[in-house]
Amino acid sequence: MSADHPAFTPRANVIFDFDLTILPEESTHRLAHTAIRGHSQLNEFLENFQLKNKSSREKFSDAFNFIRVVTKINKATIRECIDQLRPKIDPVFGALFSELKSAGIKPHIISSGYFEVISPLLNELGIPNQDIAANRFLWLGNQAIFIAPSPLHGSKGKVALINGWKSSGKLVGPVVMIGDGQPDRNVFSNGMADGFIQANYYINPVNPNLSGNFSIAETPASLSEHIHELLSPYLPDTRMSVKAA
Repeated sequence: MSADHPAFTPRANVIFDFDLTILPEESTHRLAHTAIRGHSQLNEFLENFQLKNKSSREKFSDAFNFIRVVTKINKATIRECIDQLRPKIDPVFGALFSELKSAGIKPHIISSGYFEVISPLLNELGIPNQDIAANRFLWLGNQAIFIAPSPLHGSKGKVALINGWKSSGKLVGPVVMIGDGQPDRNVFSNGMADGFIQANYYINPVNPNLSGNFSIAETPASLSEHIHELLSPYLPDTRMSVKAA
């Protein structure tokens, strides 16, 4: 599917996390595994690497060690990682994105994963690059050499990014955030989204300590109904029905 679509003025916006929301695993973990395969000195890091559900000190250690992995990443590594991840994405997401756009609702993706990996996968689902925000690598030819500076490195990076989008006019109308982790919940609790959907289908279920316009999705196929329910006070004529393929 092409990532090029006619421009339209959305009536609302839905922002998705990527890892453990669209993809049933951590794309950065998969990339690290692909990059350091055969490098025995980094195997211990791979076994322990997990960016979520850790203390700040442990996350810093993971991030520091991932920098060591970056120099093992090249364009061939990226292509191999994409090929491994592509069949893992539930086809319901491509249908959901099409349904959203048909209803005048614009899907966006904000991820702490890496643009080079996730953007080709999302392009195939109809999401153009301008609607994808993620971390990026710095490159020298075909070789990654470092991680580019990014507001997404902090726990409230998504909050700051969405605030900037609103200030610039990139986001017009109500906003629903969908994700599995605390950075996603922070978007809602900090007033940057009008609704929040906790994506519980790829993780150990979380009961978020939130109040107001939020819901919990137990399957990807249920997202369309949750989105409709959260947006119905703003768009009462919106109807979507996306079934699992």
